[in-house]
Amino acid sequence: MLFKISVPFFRFRHKSKELSKVKTLSFQSLSFNSKQEMIDNAFDLYKSSSLTLNKEGFEKAFFDYEGVQLCLFYNEIQELVGFINLSIIFIKNDNNRKHAIFCAGIFFKQGFKGGKLAVLFGFSQFLNFKLRNLMTPISYVTLVSNPAVYRLLAENAHSLYPAENKKTPQYVKAIFDRTVEARKLSLIDNDN
Repeated sequence: MLFKISVPFFRFRHKSKELSKVKTLSFQSLSFNSKQEMIDNAFDLYKSSSLTLNKEGFEKAFFDYEGVQLCLFYNEIQELVGFINLSIIFIKNDNNRKHAIFCAGIFFKQGFKGGKLAVLFGFSQFLNFKLRNLMTPISYVTLVSNPAVYRLLAENAHSLYPAENKKTPQYVKAIFDRTVEARKLSLIDNDN
């Protein structure tokens, strides 16, 4: 017989803090000053979980595209505590066909969780695009700046590259390389 014993005081899970407001908007609809304030606030959140990009690189990687959509999460004192930004860029695949690249970044201040709302927002944007562009292939290509995000993707994605036990197919490498070029990024290690 197997017994499961749970000792409540040994659990180290902290209850997540509450979100009080969620707002969606188009980044391009903001005034110049509001855009700069949004980038400053978003970069502060980004810095709390990643040190991969400086502010200029962050702005280029996440806000320097047409059609950037935002979902903003606020706490009870209306402080920005999380955001997701989405954009879709276009590349040509190996067959010289238009291929859409779905790019997203999700960042939350420590202690706040909005993953389900963020995924719902992302999925709605993805479906919105796909229903309007049925014949256009689309891939999700993201910057993973911490292991938790990679783990989440590994647990939920149908196919994920690079993968430890799979060789990355050539067509995936080509999509990735063209995405890096389109997003004006630099590769550190292109072996995988």
